[in-house]
Amino acid sequence: MFTAQEMFIFVFSLLTGLSGTMSNSLLLTLYLLQWKNSRNSVVCGQIQMSIALINIFLQVWLSFDGILDTLVRFFNISKNIFLLMFTLQFIFFYASVWNTAWLSIFYYVRLVNFSHPYLLKMKVVFLSSVPQLIVGSVLGSIIIALPLFWFTEANSLQNGTLFAIYFDTTINFTYTTLNPFFGCILPSTLTCLCIGQCVTSLLRHVWRINLSESHLTSSQLQIHIRATKIMIMRLVLDLTFYLSVAAAMLISYQHDTFTICYWIFLLMYPTAQSLLLIHGNPKLKSKLCRQRAHN
Repeated sequence: MFTAQEMFIFVFSLLTGLSGTMSNSLLLTLYLLQWKNSRNSVVCGQIQMSIALINIFLQVWLSFDGILDTLVRFFNISKNIFLLMFTLQFIFFYASVWNTAWLSIFYYVRLVNFSHPYLLKMKVVFLSSVPQLIVGSVLGSIIIALPLFWFTEANSLQNGTLFAIYFDTTINFTYTTLNPFFGCILPSTLTCLCIGQCVTSLLRHVWRINLSESHLTSSQLQIHIRATKIMIMRLVLDLTFYLSVAAAMLISYQHDTFTICYWIFLLMYPTAQSLLLIHGNPKLKSKLCRQRAHN
């Protein structure tokens, strides 16, 4: 019989798998339609299509992992299969984190005004190199995470009278210090710095509008305020995801309250990010409303 925690993990993994896959597939479809109609894929669209595609893989894999964890009592999993699943999980983690970093940098270079010629040149180089950065971040995630297969020690644990085998993972200390830095800490730091600068810039702009009694309408002012709120929500969501990834790497999986909490955050992230991206893009929202109206 399943325990209450196992039933919760199974049902939650199934529901988030469906919702995350559907919402990110919807986001990807909307951007593909937008690209087809305009015959031109803008930088933001390229990054968000990549985020949606990676999130589909991440959501499917996380949900599969959660469901498999509750069914593992009925069959054995070999050590190599477990390590392969563990490694693929972090490849998707790191690719998602880096894509989010590119999107945050894009918002930063679009919202913040640069006056120094060197910074202006860096802005042009970044905007023209986004496709290469996306491909490079995926390949880099594979290179960074692949050694986990060999540097992770998985010790099998017999689960009482059941024949299911669980694994307690221990990652090589030297590799543990290098892997998270390039896979998660560096891109997450870039994300936090860029979103922080974007929020500061938006708040400063709103403050100046209020002081100067600008001729902007109330709706235009609300657009700036809404953009600030979305940026803050993105920052909170991304920080929660980064902490959950760190917990997944450093803490052995057990059916305790803390582990279930960070696993819930991981499962919800692809869905939450896709909904936030749709909510923050008026063109996508209007296109989605038109599609629903036609249906």
